[in-house]
Amino acid sequence: MRVLVTGSTGKLGKAVVENPEEAILKLYPKAETIYASKNWSFPDSIDRVYVTKKAKRILGFEPKFTFDYLLRKVF
Repeated sequence: MRVLVTGSTGKLGKAVVENPEEAILKLYPKAETIYASKNWSFPDSIDRVYVTKKAKRILGFEPKFTFDYLLRKVF
């Protein structure tokens, strides 16, 4: 499973690699309920993290399809 995380991972950087479920739940506590209701499992690994901070600052870029967007639409 491939998961895209946009934004700064900050202190979560190591957790994203070592324990994706923990990292996701720190940023999105409601994810556990949403995943359970959809019978989804958390990813075993996250192979890419895209940080869009510089594009936001310089270009005013705002990604539409983010993990937050997914959770809002599903829930």
